[in-house]
This record gives sequence, C-alpha cells and structure tokens, in this order.
Amino acid sequence: MNWEKLRTRLGGGGSVAKKRKRASSPLMADQHPSSKEEAPNDAPGEPTRCLAIDCEFVGVGADGERNALARVSITNFHGDVVYDKFVKPIESVTDYRTWVSGVRPADLETAVDFKTAQKDVAEILKDRIIVGHSIKHDLHALMLTHASHLIRDTASKKSGFCPKGPRSLRALCKTHLDLDIQSNEHSSVEDARATMLLYKTRRKIWEKEASIISKRHRNRRKKKLKAKS
Repeated sequence: MNWEKLRTRLGGGGSVAKKRKRASSPLMADQHPSSKEEAPNDAPGEPTRCLAIDCEFVGVGADGERNALARVSITNFHGDVVYDKFVKPIESVTDYRTWVSGVRPADLETAVDFKTAQKDVAEILKDRIIVGHSIKHDLHALMLTHASHLIRDTASKKSGFCPKGPRSLRALCKTHLDLDIQSNEHSSVEDARATMLLYKTRRKIWEKEASIISKRHRNRRKKKLKAKS
C-alpha cells in the first residue's frame, strides 16, 4: 500500500522523506539521516504534542550480545522526521548487526556522542505523549525516564493490540494495517512511523482510557493531601 494513501486514510499531513530505491516498505525513509491536538498546518519536521520514537542497536562486549544505542529516530504525528541521528556507542562495537540494524561502520564515524543525543532527545520529548513499541528498551538505552501517563506502548496489553502478550511490530502492522515492514534491514524512522500509524487506529479509545486513569490518580492524590491536612 502506498505510504501517502495510507497516511491520508489514517490522518495527518506534512511531507515524507524520500525513499531509498532498495526499500520494500512504503514507510521507509532515507536509510541514512541528514547531519495541542495535532493541527494539519504543523510545520514539517516540527515536534507535535504526540511523537513516535524508535532506536537501532549494535552489539558490544566480547560476544557482541550486549546492546548499545547506535541510532535514534523521532517522528511527529504526521510522519515527518523530527530527529534522526546515528549515535557513537560508548564502548567499542563488536557486532554492527547490519542485517537487522542497518548500521554500518561508516555511519558511526561522524555520529553524535551519546550525551548529545541523550540531551537532544530529552528536550524534544519533554511533556509530550510518546509512542513506541516496547518503548522501555528505547528509554533504557537513552538512560531516560518519562512520565508513565504520557507513554503509549503498542506492545503493551493495555494498548489493545496485544491482549495475549507482546507481538512484534511487524506482525501488528500486517494484522492491523495490512502493511509489510522490516522486510530487509530495519529503519528506526520506518518503525517510528509504523507505531504512530498503529496508535492512530486506537487513538480515541486510548486517550479516553488514559484520561480516566489520569483523573483517578489526581483524585487519589487529592484525598491523600486532604487526609494529611
């Protein structure tokens, strides 16, 4: 399915990055990044109230089995890229996992350092709703925390997508969007866009439930404060 048609069907405007020739998915952006309610006139590439995030990892350590952040991508409500940077791992890379991560040695030669990426991402995400798939892994890799009431994880049971337990992003996209992703090397931009599209299919229900939960928490806090006074 064409990316533009799919995005129109699910809502959202803005521009889309140019596809690579080898990309098999309509969500694929350029594999290598350049060095309120979501209003349709939000400037392309500008952060919106709701953002999607995804990371790619390389292997570090003797066996290359430990994950290290190598790329972080953030897209806005409309699918436009807000942030997309390769990140230089703190430790030496022992496995680039290119077949799945899409990361190559040359990509990390001019990559930003971890602290810079961490600071940039923290500033962009602050006080915004963030969408992701198993988002705890992305936040852990960035050594960041985020208010739980602002997290929308498509891999969680409460998302409605995985009532019987976690499913892969690829499987969810095929089931709920009739969309094929991750056919070859992964792209964190593609995956971020995919999670946002999934979120949009359940957005009204999800936000209504989140609002109810948030209201309950506020009421509990008020009762506790009253009891102390």
